[in-house]
Amino acid sequence: MVRKVSHACLALLNKELQNSIKWGDEAMERCTHVVRATHEIPCACVLMQAISHNDSVSSKWMNSFWSTLEINQEVPGELYDEAEEDKEYWESLVAEVKNADPATRARVMRAVYEELHPEAKGLTEPTVKKEKRGKGRPKGSKNKPKKVLIPPAAPSPP
Repeated sequence: MVRKVSHACLALLNKELQNSIKWGDEAMERCTHVVRATHEIPCACVLMQAISHNDSVSSKWMNSFWSTLEINQEVPGELYDEAEEDKEYWESLVAEVKNADPATRARVMRAVYEELHPEAKGLTEPTVKKEKRGKGRPKGSKNKPKKVLIPPAAPSPP
């Protein structure tokens, strides 16, 4: 199976194999056939039958999708270094700013300084009001509280 199907397929098969081993003789009853229906690979009950009959699992039992994935055998020696690319981009921006006119340099320097030192902007956290004030009900609102008339209590008998 190795080099015949993808690693994702092998992982799914391994999971189903673990289920069939865990369930033992109950694998036929407990199997829901979901993996067979959704991924078109052998499910736990099929794997259990193959084990009990000493059969091997063939890649022909699976959808051709699992065997058409290309697996690149060469791993590049150099991995992508985002930090190095950021550094190169920063240096190119600095060189561009150095060659810009004085007004542009001043704006860029101010923007960079304010980004690095936000406390220098003179901004402070807003104060939180502790009083709660509602807007109140507008005049002429239809949602006035209803007055409930309670009849006076009847005099108690002597």
